Amino acid sequence: MHAQRTFLWLIAVLLLAGCAKQNFNESLAAGYSVNTGVLKSTRTLLDAKKIHSSDGQNVLDQTAVAERGLGVARELNKTDPKSAAAKLASTRAILQELQNYLLLKEKP
Repeated sequence: MHAQRTFLWLIAVLLLAGCAKQNFNESLAAGYSVNTGVLKSTRTLLDAKKIHSSDGQNVLDQTAVAERGLGVARELNKTDPKSAAAKLASTRAILQELQNYLLLKEKP
């Protein structure tokens, strides 16, 4: 249980660290890392029966959408960096909210 909590907090810290000044590629990489962390956290919480399977599926579906959003941002950056930065910021905000939700579910 302690390892699970530590993992969730580590992902939250990585997300907050990602808010610091980064170039686009660093921020994109951080977005992918957080997305992976949300996936792993969701599976851990599902295994621990801390979230209902339909709730877990909903989070997993949202991470799939977020991953596609990260890909769109990456492609957009080639032609429209300003729009790419906005897309990346909005996608990372979604991931942050998913992480916040999972952190609440992790608590006893």
